[in-house]
Amino acid sequence: MKKIADGLKIKLDELYHEAPNPQPTELITFYNQPTDNESERDILTLDCSLLRGLQSRDLLAYEVLDDAMSQTISLGDTVIFNTKSKNPAIDGIYLFAHCHGNSLGRIIFSTFIGVSKIRLDNPLHATEINFDPKEHTLLGKIVLVIKRFD
Repeated sequence: MKKIADGLKIKLDELYHEAPNPQPTELITFYNQPTDNESERDILTLDCSLLRGLQSRDLLAYEVLDDAMSQTISLGDTVIFNTKSKNPAIDGIYLFAHCHGNSLGRIIFSTFIGVSKIRLDNPLHATEINFDPKEHTLLGKIVLVIKRFD
């Protein structure tokens, strides 16, 4: 090795370097699994840089089961949602529970009338409905979308 270093006119210790450390990862649990036992749910591993300072303990993954937000978010995509962000006065795309299951919707708060509405991006669905906290439980704000390409 010394001959190589001498031939390259570099110091011997410059030939040895540590491999870069892999990015730290975080584990995210899937929300919509058929089991209530959290230890049996699937886990998604994400690069920490994608979380932009969010705490993984506040995040859950959800596989999209409907096309209400197509083309923005499609059937089969996976979304990561922040369970600490549930304020309907803050615009964004949220996962919410209702009498028919779970859905995604764009919450839009009107400061003029002080009411939040749920807007769906897919024109084949009712495009806008009133947000009613008695009928809609916000589960969290979408912070990341992992697109599925078939």
